[in-house]
Amino acid sequence: MADPYMQRIEGLNLTIERATERTPDKSKFHVFYNGELFGSHKKLAAAQALFKKLRDESGWKPTPREELPPGEMLARERELQQRTAYMEYWSQAHRFRGGGRPKRK
Repeated sequence: MADPYMQRIEGLNLTIERATERTPDKSKFHVFYNGELFGSHKKLAAAQALFKKLRDESGWKPTPREELPPGEMLARERELQQRTAYMEYWSQAHRFRGGGRPKRK
């Protein structure tokens, strides 16, 4: 039995599925567009080629990324670095603590 797989684009009813409830063959990759089966492939690369072709023919464009002012970008980066340092410190803290019960021999 194959592991379930799904690749989709938000805002466009286009998916690649394997081993889901609507796939006829659980071992192949199936390309669905607007609920209609457009192709079944043994290899993921072939299914992705059809997926890209249908995506390009539909005229779909990704949503533009949010542009942040430089000050906001720096603040977010600083916060990320602080969180990373905090997590790194506490992930290593157990190595430096002393005391406790002596080790058994």
